[in-house]
Amino acid sequence: MLNKAIINLKNLEENAKFIKSKLNGQKFFAVLKANGYGHGATKCANILYPLVDGYCVCILEEGLDLRLSGIDKEILILTKLSSEDVRKAVFYDFTITVSTLKEIKVLEKEGKFQGKLVKVHIKYNTGMNRQGVDSEKELSLLLDYLKSCKFVKLTGFYSHLIEPSSKRITKMQVSRFDSALKMVKKFNKDITVHLSSSGGFLKGLYYDMVRIGILLYGYSPFNSKIKGILPVMSLKTYIVEERVIKEGDHLLYGKERVKGGRICLVRFGYADGLFRKKSRGDIKNRCMDLSAISIKNNKNKKEFYILYKNAYYLAKKYDTIVYEILVNLSKRAEKVYIYD
Repeated sequence: MLNKAIINLKNLEENAKFIKSKLNGQKFFAVLKANGYGHGATKCANILYPLVDGYCVCILEEGLDLRLSGIDKEILILTKLSSEDVRKAVFYDFTITVSTLKEIKVLEKEGKFQGKLVKVHIKYNTGMNRQGVDSEKELSLLLDYLKSCKFVKLTGFYSHLIEPSSKRITKMQVSRFDSALKMVKKFNKDITVHLSSSGGFLKGLYYDMVRIGILLYGYSPFNSKIKGILPVMSLKTYIVEERVIKEGDHLLYGKERVKGGRICLVRFGYADGLFRKKSRGDIKNRCMDLSAISIKNNKNKKEFYILYKNAYYLAKKYDTIVYEILVNLSKRAEKVYIYD
């Protein structure tokens, strides 16, 4: 039996309204990479459609899923395209991230072949070293070449914050970004400028646009609750059976023995996204499909909520972050959408 990921689309909608209320006319792009952080990208895209200006995805296939489901708003692909992706990216009117002359030349050639104008955003490396133009000298070369392009149009300029909770690091990145931005504004004063995902948004760095991911799904990148933001997903798994374990018995894989008592076996293991790492309170979770929990946690004798409707619990328990929790926990689960 599949576990059930309960996705509350009303909470998603309310989170988007809260985010939009903080903006002052800036564009709002919803980040739907990794299947909408495990929530289901196309369903999320549709409920968000009236509230956002566009969407961000990581790879071409994620964008195709949205286009083929009927999404006609702008979709920005955040990572570099492979050579085999270029034709489809141009055909389906994606906005494409670029950081080299070679990429722009390939897109100019493909745009000419298809007779289509290709919109691009230049990504600038301000210190994260995850793609991007590395220097103002390189940026100048790109801008000079774009002047001669007939089928590639520069519509955006952006970077990404390393650690928005750090004032020192953020100040350094903003300084580098703003310096390079002066060159870009001379090239096109109407360009869309964006630096912030959820963390930068919470620090008030809006520029012309924000790219919001984790906040939409109910969580802060700083692992702290934000008033007005509601968790969107809870995950439900089922009791397989109850057992009485004697003191010193084995339980699931491994040579270690356990204390005695009544336990529940639940249909949730590491193939479902549960971490194999031992944690305080676990009886045994080192199995692909099943885990053992204390019987006292089974309040209604029928079902057991792994997330307790809040991924902060598991993130703290397993010493990780909510991002990792969310993208893993619905892997082998039926998504059940509610509006409540």
